Amino acid sequence: VVPAILPPKIMCVDHLLVLAIDSSLGRVDKDSFSQQTLMELFVDRMINTERIYKKEGTNDIADWEGIKFSHYGDILTIDWHNFRLKGTLSLQWLPNTTQRVLLWRNAFSNSIDLTVLPPSILELSVAQNSLAGSVNLEELPDSLELLNLNQNRFSGAVNLTMLPKGMRKLNIHGNKFSGSVNLTLLPRTLEELYLYENDFSGETDFSQLPNSLVHFYVLSTKLSGTLHISKGKHFGAGNSDVTVVRE
Repeated sequence: VVPAILPPKIMCVDHLLVLAIDSSLGRVDKDSFSQQTLMELFVDRMINTERIYKKEGTNDIADWEGIKFSHYGDILTIDWHNFRLKGTLSLQWLPNTTQRVLLWRNAFSNSIDLTVLPPSILELSVAQNSLAGSVNLEELPDSLELLNLNQNRFSGAVNLTMLPKGMRKLNIHGNKFSGSVNLTLLPRTLEELYLYENDFSGETDFSQLPNSLVHFYVLSTKLSGTLHISKGKHFGAGNSDVTVVRE
């Protein structure tokens, strides 16, 4: 039997994947790879990547669109919003130095694993894609401040009691999340929380929202309870069973 011959790119990526797995720990060992290699793995399951490359005939990440580097040549920001990208997001390959990943308004699908984000990440935006499945908000990096998951197809319950202590914004509106929400242990730094246009339901305790919270919306949900709104706060609960008390 003649063995099948795989395209060079597939053979290369598969070989790197095997090398990257720490067999004793069962997790990816990114420190053994260059940032060039990690970025090639990151885009390997994407479609329509032509716009990423500035120059034909070169694959050097220094020539890629939307990437910002530190003075030491480490990747800090990946900004590919509205690039018409499709395929799967393999977040586990993001270099550990990455601080901002802006991928909103593309057409990525399938699920994503938020537990494998780089330890130094500050902002992730994958809004306005076609991502689906559940999301784990319990094991986000402590560094994460801004997370935009809005306008996708995510579903299932969400746990808001273990968000990073320094988080400032969480936007998950316009999905298919369901179940109850516990708002009693939100980060004391949180300024913006968007839960609207989901299938959340049940009696909710709004009495322990952090003082830092300025923008908070639960419109078009099935939540109930009493929400007190003081001057200077931009809260919204229309088309829900929440009772609003303005102070």
